[in-house]
Amino acid sequence: MENIETDEYAALHALYRDCPIPIRKYLRHGTTILAENEKAGFDYEIGEEEMKAENNKDKEDGYFGKEVFDHLSPDALGDEDNGSDSEDLSPFEKLKKKMKDITPDGQGGVWKMVVNEGTGPVIPQENRAEVHYNSYLEYNDEPMDSTRLRNETKKFILGRGDVIEGMELAVSTMKKGELSKFLISPDLAFGRQGCGQRIPPNAEILMEIELVSFASKPSPEDVEEAFKKVRIDKEEGNRLFKQREYHKAEVKYCKAQKFLNSVRLRDEEDEKEMERLMLKLCLNIALTSLKLGKGSHVISQSRRALDISPNNDKALYRLAKGYRLVKEFDKAEYFLGVASKLCPNDHHINVEKQELAKAKREFKLLEVESYSRMFKDMNINDQKPEQKTKPTSQSSSTTPEFEAAVSENLKKFIEQPDCEEMPTFQLNQMSESERLFVEKKAKELGLEARYVEKMGEKCLRIAKIQNPDE
Repeated sequence: MENIETDEYAALHALYRDCPIPIRKYLRHGTTILAENEKAGFDYEIGEEEMKAENNKDKEDGYFGKEVFDHLSPDALGDEDNGSDSEDLSPFEKLKKKMKDITPDGQGGVWKMVVNEGTGPVIPQENRAEVHYNSYLEYNDEPMDSTRLRNETKKFILGRGDVIEGMELAVSTMKKGELSKFLISPDLAFGRQGCGQRIPPNAEILMEIELVSFASKPSPEDVEEAFKKVRIDKEEGNRLFKQREYHKAEVKYCKAQKFLNSVRLRDEEDEKEMERLMLKLCLNIALTSLKLGKGSHVISQSRRALDISPNNDKALYRLAKGYRLVKEFDKAEYFLGVASKLCPNDHHINVEKQELAKAKREFKLLEVESYSRMFKDMNINDQKPEQKTKPTSQSSSTTPEFEAAVSENLKKFIEQPDCEEMPTFQLNQMSESERLFVEKKAKELGLEARYVEKMGEKCLRIAKIQNPDE
């Protein structure tokens, strides 16, 4: 299953799958690896049985998109002019001449070059570090791994062994706000065996690391007090949910989720507890969003739950229901199919299959009805050729009535702020000239017109063009 979002993590997941445990911890998006098959959900029965599930995260073929061009490294290619005395050196050998050996014994292993100076003291051991980094292989200017391209920092406790040894040593020399480049030898990186197909054996690694922030380890009392606050809000949300106060319950769950994101952790046990609580909150928010008919929220929270626990039964089931709500039936069918293969006799899954089939039938009928209603006054299909109104100059065979009806309905669609997509035009109900007119008129009005296949039939899809957030 996808990111079941982003999505952009597929190559990393494939990468760490074949790596030793310490390296998997480094490559794992977010924090450390969760224990398999951990169950989570509401602390009371709300009518949904536990389903057994396996890890079915869907993979995508791509790694990073076009944003990678903003993070190319000329150092990995040796593009900079280093004089004639460096012509026979490899790119990393050239770079190493500008760097300082920071290994304690001075025998090499990690070399450093400061790009931007930081402020304040050097980060102490046992502090929680938050970093951004890009990492590169020699002769390849594209990052093999990048927190910036994932748009999420890496957080870890310095000195605990959560990252590769060379990165641990590199960060231990940094100040807050510092940006530095580090060359890390194979012995302090991925070793003689490398890691999967992306990292070859005996690979030297170039890392560009920024220490965004660091903080001292909180006391056990501080952490437990924070978790207690999250549990109180979660329990209050549960109480409101049982009283069918779904909106108020959602507010409580979201408040707890936001606070949990800010909690400072001490160790791996804290991380496990945080992810356990976060998983429950994601599932609960997804469920309340289902009750409120907020399909997009169901999808985002279910995806987040699957990021934490890829083999979570409830998240798979709710994700399918969320896609049904937003009428993305193909995705709903896919995720429901995954859940069904895992739990073929589950009552709730079988009921949802029926609901999905019903929703698909109703949506198809709605499209036909909407199309017919749009042109009900034209009687296009009933007119004999000699009875049709003389075509206008805009088209060789469309009538003025047809063109007026299309124009009016397209404009009405534009004026509806909550409507992003029109019922699709089924091509088997339109002539070629009618199809061309609808497509042309939609584009003239600034709408998106493209051809899609829905339930085996070719259709013309008209939608409002979505602009990215500024």
